Amino acid sequence: MRVLAISGSPRAKGNTTVLLDEALKAVRGRAQVDLVALADYGAPGRRNTDAFDIITAKMREADAILLGTPSHFGMPAARLKALLDATWEDARRGAFEGKVGAALAVESESGGELACMGLAHFFAVHRMAFVGYVVGRAAREGEILMDLKATRDARALASRVVDYLAAQRR
Repeated sequence: MRVLAISGSPRAKGNTTVLLDEALKAVRGRAQVDLVALADYGAPGRRNTDAFDIITAKMREADAILLGTPSHFGMPAARLKALLDATWEDARRGAFEGKVGAALAVESESGGELACMGLAHFFAVHRMAFVGYVVGRAAREGEILMDLKATRDARALASRVVDYLAAQRR
């Protein structure tokens, strides 16, 4: 089982990436995991031209996709939205159909649930099984680790994703 986590944070080691890494800790050993930080691929408009090809290929190979975003006015971050837009042809072909999806968002004050609902819609368009979302709260670097409920819920969500995949294989 392959689980791909994608962080839309503009900072490679930002709270969103940290929360996704916490989620993956729960399933390392039960699944092959990969964490992609979109910040590593450059800023929108200046990124490596092959970046989206590389990442969408990983998305096609994965059995499950965890999408993480900071909440920007209740919406997913621009770099994540740009990646999701780049999968339109995949949606038309059904390339992600049947895969499992989950969403995580980090808010400083509000908007995390709304950002997750946008990601849930992405999963629905791709005809993926959406198994839930987690919203954490943090404003300063590394502060997400102080949100014990979010880190616990993120690990539980990743476990639920792998449990769902395991049940499908029976």
